Amino acid sequence: MLCLSTASASAIFGTANMAVYSATKHAIKGLTEALAVELAPSGVRAADILPGIIKTGMVPAADKARLPAQGPWRMLPAEAVAEVAWAAYSGDRLHWYVPAELAAYDVEVTQAPERARDRRIAGAP
Repeated sequence: MLCLSTASASAIFGTANMAVYSATKHAIKGLTEALAVELAPSGVRAADILPGIIKTGMVPAADKARLPAQGPWRMLPAEAVAEVAWAAYSGDRLHWYVPAELAAYDVEVTQAPERARDRRIAGAP
């Protein structure tokens, strides 16, 4: 059995002008980590999906035009999240990133949060 939650790439590092959204996604990530330990004795796994930029109405048209075509900050179709959710049921990872390259960003931010902050202030992802 799997308890699967949806967090966001905003749980990796907070997103400017979306502070409350980022805070709730950090909370989901932490909740998932706690549940993974708490539910394990009952045979229940917990995992979450951390999608990056997904083609939905949440992304304004002006922002869509500025997104890169390649890399971890490219826009992906909603089906990419569905594919990862399906994989999570048979996998054993705790955090599932969409796209997978966001996992490296999570490691980078964990190791050097000030560098990530400074890059974001300078306008880099």
